[in-house]
Amino acid sequence: MTTHGKAARFPMIGALMRIDLIKYQALGNDYLVLDLPGPLDDLVPLLPVLCDRHRGLGSDGLLSYDPAAMAVRVFNPDSSEAQKSGNGLRIAAAHAVLEHDAGDDFELHTIGRANPVHILARNGAEVTSRLDIGRASFRAADLPARLSRAHQRPAF
Repeated sequence: MTTHGKAARFPMIGALMRIDLIKYQALGNDYLVLDLPGPLDDLVPLLPVLCDRHRGLGSDGLLSYDPAAMAVRVFNPDSSEAQKSGNGLRIAAAHAVLEHDAGDDFELHTIGRANPVHILARNGAEVTSRLDIGRASFRAADLPARLSRAHQRPAF
């Protein structure tokens, strides 16, 4: 499903701002996609309201897509930035194909990694792809965490 050209007024920004977003879904996750250059700095603080399924457009987050660099940033509904999302990258790949005429083989760049994409099929607004997003690491050094002082004490 795609939704083009949603404009919304949010009282926190004080003025009407037009924001062009496209909404996609992949395997049960849905993301709003913003092409850069775009008002990313203005939009990220609004994500909790924008992604709310009752008060906003409803979404699992925002994908900021830079077509020149083939780069994607993934933002959660709470405005925090994620390293990547498998379904988010699947959506970004479809967006690159449908909106920017990407070929059948390309890379999508995320934080610290190039993710190879191979398009398997195109059928109208449906795009089937295979992505290599790397392996998850559960090593403590690879899992940054911020703990409050209360949580830094050993629990017995």
